[in-house]
Amino acid sequence: MTLAGGNGAGKTTLLKILAKLMKPDSGEIHIFGKNIWQESDAARRHIGFLSHQILMYNELNALENLRFTARLFGMTDYDTRITNVLKRLHLYHRQYDPVKTYSRGMQQRLALARAILHDPDILILDEPFSGLDESGIDIFTEYIESFRTKNKSAILVSHNLEIGYHLSDELHILSRGRIGFSAKKDDVSYGDYHAEYRRLLDEGV
Repeated sequence: MTLAGGNGAGKTTLLKILAKLMKPDSGEIHIFGKNIWQESDAARRHIGFLSHQILMYNELNALENLRFTARLFGMTDYDTRITNVLKRLHLYHRQYDPVKTYSRGMQQRLALARAILHDPDILILDEPFSGLDESGIDIFTEYIESFRTKNKSAILVSHNLEIGYHLSDELHILSRGRIGFSAKKDDVSYGDYHAEYRRLLDEGV
């Protein structure tokens, strides 16, 4: 699904709550029947989160960063998985280089590698196309499309309405912290979706 909305609509706040980085003022969130606050570790294993901030150790190389992530998730025999992910995201040839030497797009791809390393069932993506060139966008969209074919779910926040529309089965627009528009992609054209976005934006999203 794609979640759109103007600046300040609450998109990043919602994603942080879903990723267990921020506690909501009220309500509950359940993932596969697990309350993410009461069964924290079990729920976290189902989630992969890509923030619009890279959040990597710049002095470490890609391999070291991903090994650290793997240990946090309690993974064993993870080097093969790391190799496969780095190759999938076109970073294998730079795995021994410090992250600080990477371009913004390469850092973004490494952040995606970290998010998918433990093979989550739900992938949360906050502005994943930021800083990517055309090749990087192709790599991301290809992965997201393949992820969805495995009966897994992706929640995508993006200001690129066209990419979000084509990558998703469901479309939602957040307005003033609430869902102002929801539709199945098959039920709405891109033009109508864009018009609803503009309408809510003009109302002061």
